[in-house]
Amino acid sequence: MGLTRYDIIGRDVERILHRSPARVWVECVERPVLRKKGESNAPSPVILQASAPIPVLGGGHVGADFQAGALVDKFVYHIPEYRQVKMYADAEVGLSTSTLNDWVHRAADKLYPLCETLIDAQRSHPHLAAKALEYIATLYMQEENLRSRGASGEEIREQRRTRALPQWTAMEAWVESVQHRCTPDDPLGKALEYAYKLWPRMRRYADDGRYEIDNNPVERGQRPTVMGRKNYLFSKSNEGAVDNAVIYSLLGSCEIAGVNPLKWMEHVLGRLRPDNTEDELAKSLPCNFS
Repeated sequence: MGLTRYDIIGRDVERILHRSPARVWVECVERPVLRKKGESNAPSPVILQASAPIPVLGGGHVGADFQAGALVDKFVYHIPEYRQVKMYADAEVGLSTSTLNDWVHRAADKLYPLCETLIDAQRSHPHLAAKALEYIATLYMQEENLRSRGASGEEIREQRRTRALPQWTAMEAWVESVQHRCTPDDPLGKALEYAYKLWPRMRRYADDGRYEIDNNPVERGQRPTVMGRKNYLFSKSNEGAVDNAVIYSLLGSCEIAGVNPLKWMEHVLGRLRPDNTEDELAKSLPCNFS
């Protein structure tokens, strides 16, 4: 019976989830060495060869996509190197834990300038930044005092309106007085301008004692670190601890900025160069990634 005799009057669609093992492969880049024809016996023949690919890490044995995956697996999904090695072994890829660990630390070295750029809002004007932190610390101290004595929502609201809001007003006046000391492109200047635009919304936490002073991004950012500690416990050296901090800082920023950490890491590992300018580094931060 031919289906051409029938009209389609509806359609049922079934969606079935499947899974394939991770695809891992080795890219072989051949660069033939060319000599101009007819110059086989010439004393100085013309020799040509394409430039070698720019390595993600020294030696050129690992691509940005593979390295990004290893970093995200460790610092986002808390899979230590030795477990990753077992996973790759199932895909018939022979890696040692020491090799993977070495790649992680060399990637941290490459990412270190980005982490430095991340904290330059404070470094550009340390005294002004310290003053801003004093205001913020006072507000948080008030919150801690209220929390420690179990204050009710109404009491918290009253204390915020009578004690915290004057502090906000003083800080607002301070921001207005120091903004002219920072250029528009200065990291601290950008931070102050951004905060000033949000000022009316930030003050609203005094309208209701049930509101929090922040949305606890720091607390959420600490959870991966705590979970990671259970898997790989301690750093074996000060340098290892710094490397972990660099990568945690950048991947934590991806989470706050709503950026896919794997795509961002692959992007920056493939493009970071030792001679990147400050502007180029700033444009590569998660907050500027699209």
